[in-house]
Amino acid sequence: MDMIKDFLYSEMSIEELYKKVIFFINSDEIQKGEFEGNQYILKKIDKENFILYAEYEDKEGVVKDMSGTAQFIHKDKLIEIIEKYRKENEEF
Repeated sequence: MDMIKDFLYSEMSIEELYKKVIFFINSDEIQKGEFEGNQYILKKIDKENFILYAEYEDKEGVVKDMSGTAQFIHKDKLIEIIEKYRKENEEF
């Protein structure tokens, strides 16, 4: 499963989390920052560009940063992907 699909499955399956992510993406007040989901970090570089990467805790309790496998994505494409996933999985 690629990173975007795994992000959607992990983070967009809960209505409240979906709303928070969409607010973060669309907010003009948030110029830069990070949204920490259950497994993924969505880093806002500027109003239009984001980096998505995984972060997880290993069995010793150490947080592992997987930013070496990060994916760059434009705001419009990110929203399009999220909304398509939401429409295809209408359990909200």
